[in-house]
Amino acid sequence: MVSSPKDAQFGLPSIVFLAHARHDRVAESIAALADARNFARHHLVVVIDGRWPQTVGAIQARAEPTVLLERLQSESIAPRTRILRNLRAGLSLGFQELGSPYCVVIEDDIVVAKDFLDFISSCMRRFSLDSGFRAVNGFSRMQTADGASPQGVIRGNFGVGWGWALNRRTYGTVARLLKWEGDYHWDSLVEPYMRTGYVVNPARSRIKNIGFGEGALHTNTARHKIMGREMQESFLSEAAWVSDPSNIAISTLDFRWRDDFINLENSRRYARIIAPLSGRFLYALFHLRQTFWRLGFVTLERSTARAIKFIRFT
Repeated sequence: MVSSPKDAQFGLPSIVFLAHARHDRVAESIAALADARNFARHHLVVVIDGRWPQTVGAIQARAEPTVLLERLQSESIAPRTRILRNLRAGLSLGFQELGSPYCVVIEDDIVVAKDFLDFISSCMRRFSLDSGFRAVNGFSRMQTADGASPQGVIRGNFGVGWGWALNRRTYGTVARLLKWEGDYHWDSLVEPYMRTGYVVNPARSRIKNIGFGEGALHTNTARHKIMGREMQESFLSEAAWVSDPSNIAISTLDFRWRDDFINLENSRRYARIIAPLSGRFLYALFHLRQTFWRLGFVTLERSTARAIKFIRFT
């Protein structure tokens, strides 16, 4: 039965799954997601860039989406712009139509651990009331030899990506940032705002990226291959571990990611104060630049979206 998503249960978090023509990777990604604990307690919002029957088949073989949306956009539109629009559509469905308290964003080259959704939920419950909290990431390249443990989390001044989640408060600002039209990668639009506070990363990775290596679209460098291998080694494969707000422990370990990742726990006091203030300054400059460039005008999106299926919840 075809129905409006407003017939679905309000209050459940949403998983926004962004998919493309790569049905083999989609199959691996959606299978891991469906096997994650408490997957059934989430809405699944699938946004596919184009019309790809094999991709639809791979998804429906393992999961029953609340919403499955094929977005048909001109081939002349830059890939980064299409991805930005797909993300914008998925988050809008999750927050505005389904009334989710938070949304989890997964792209089709991300494979999640069994504990991934529990980890996201635990961090949301632990940190969401903090005004400085912005989002949760699922990635890490830290090793057990570094002292990384399943319960460890790092609060960092950084951006988001590769299996991440944001709550409704953060979405209020991110939604405005994602309205900017142009050839942008979405993470460059939202990172200045994320750096006005902090994001939470696990010490042991809850995701692995299967988009590295041969055939990768943008991660086929020697550095990224090393990062992909380290992420694989950091990946939390222990099915017995179950994240809970009570067993989340803030870590002071050095989070080896990029040089501009600032661990708020092991930084000097002035760095912990200056990092968010610098983020606010950069965010203000970014917003001012965009406003002057567009002169306050946001180009309306011109693309076609076709709703394939809405599942009625009873």
